[in-house]
Amino acid sequence: MMFVCITCISSPFLIFFLFVCFVVLAVDEKYNEAIYSSAKRLAAAIDGLPDPGGPQPKDSKRESNFKTKEETAEKRDQFTVVVGGLLVIAFVVPMAQYYAYVSKK
Repeated sequence: MMFVCITCISSPFLIFFLFVCFVVLAVDEKYNEAIYSSAKRLAAAIDGLPDPGGPQPKDSKRESNFKTKEETAEKRDQFTVVVGGLLVIAFVVPMAQYYAYVSKK
């Protein structure tokens, strides 16, 4: 295993390699691969070998899992009835239980 002094490498060179490899792979949450490929590219540059090339950025569009405004508006009445019903039950049932408990005496 070869140990290299980090100060031997120029700062812009180091920042470029880390930026290109790490940022592209960090978007996909591939942190281990980002560190490995950065180290491999740095070792090749220090040894005078050709650059193996960095990762290619993918144009991945992430789709939202939120409902659209129209989908939400369609079911708004149903949700209002359900939530309203649960609120009524939450207030009426304890009152009815208390009334039944107090009325026995």
